[in-house]
Amino acid sequence: MNHDTLAQLQRLDACLLHLLEQYVVPSQLLFQQITWSSAAQTVERVPAIEAIHRIASLDELRVRLSRPDRRCFGLFHILQPLEPLIVVHVCSRLPLRGGGG
Repeated sequence: MNHDTLAQLQRLDACLLHLLEQYVVPSQLLFQQITWSSAAQTVERVPAIEAIHRIASLDELRVRLSRPDRRCFGLFHILQPLEPLIVVHVCSRLPLRGGGG
């Protein structure tokens, strides 16, 4: 890689970092529970972005979300309230109350 290419990549990196710092600030992020009753666009997105425990179908997701010991949460940006940036699945050994789907 030559010096000019490296300099261009460093400028691009700095620009992208600045944009991300402006876009992803805590006051613009929402951590919300995802249930089977959540917006269809949100529910359909969960299997697509799940990387650890693959979800083969929406029916499999429905079963996961209906279990009393499971919860699913998404981190959303206020400008994209239906598109989770990340999804977190929680499984408890203790009974969970409320917030079921």
